[in-house]
Amino acid sequence: MTYVQDITKLCQRVQQTLDSRFGVSVDFDARHTAGRRPGDANSEFLSNRGMGDWAEGVLKRGLSEALPEFHVLKYGNSDQIVAGDPTFAEFYGAYQNELATTGKRPDLLVFDDANYQANWGNDISMMDLLSLKLLTPKAKYAVEVRSSKFFAEEYAKIRADELKNKHAVSRSVQSFTVKVEDLRIVKRWIESFAVKHFYSQVFLDSVYMIPFARILGLIGDASDGITAEQNRRNQGKPTIHIPVSYGVHVGYFRQPPEFVAKTRKTRLARLDAYVEPSGGDLVINSRLLQATLEADM
Repeated sequence: MTYVQDITKLCQRVQQTLDSRFGVSVDFDARHTAGRRPGDANSEFLSNRGMGDWAEGVLKRGLSEALPEFHVLKYGNSDQIVAGDPTFAEFYGAYQNELATTGKRPDLLVFDDANYQANWGNDISMMDLLSLKLLTPKAKYAVEVRSSKFFAEEYAKIRADELKNKHAVSRSVQSFTVKVEDLRIVKRWIESFAVKHFYSQVFLDSVYMIPFARILGLIGDASDGITAEQNRRNQGKPTIHIPVSYGVHVGYFRQPPEFVAKTRKTRLARLDAYVEPSGGDLVINSRLLQATLEADM
């Protein structure tokens, strides 16, 4: 079977398992419907966006150093328009239309030399959609970047000590976080472009990576440690947690980021204060990374 056929088959099992084991409904064939448009950005949103932007940037640099024979390009939407800005409604409508037609863009695309053009530079996120539709299928890999405010290795050691001392713990390691609503639009993107897709979870001390096909397989099998919860930070929408031990520990930080305080005045003159990470020295294990990228599941 082709990669797209494999993903489609896995999604069928995921749909059944989410309903029967987790009480979560997802219809991979349903038409995309736009959610409620946010009224204004708040400090938590701005802080989380800053974390996401930092994680994407630091991972892009790390992957570029670890894969010198490839070109790692910024691909996901990079527009800095936020809720409350005068042009946000137009931006939000265009974004929802893209989700409905070709699905959710991953944050990074990786091209080999044969399929890369120097005039693209290292950022194609602002190209028009027609151009993107033509060049995207030429990519070798796609990477969705998720960020976390945890030190994952330190967290695991604390939990291990607690278990040794016979303390009950709900979770022994940190997780890949996968929004249920994203499963459908990631599948749609894969169907549109047939590019092998990966999730990467960037913590403050380490980076883990896992193939999207493996995520689907683990959910479909209801593997040990897989949980689903209503995420209060995402309008109560369900999120799947997959222990990072199912993925590959591909990198670590020799130096963690620092945090910079920022402010933003809203349309209605409220001042929001928040922090964003900056810097950080990430080292990627080239051998483990390449093995992960070449894995099927």
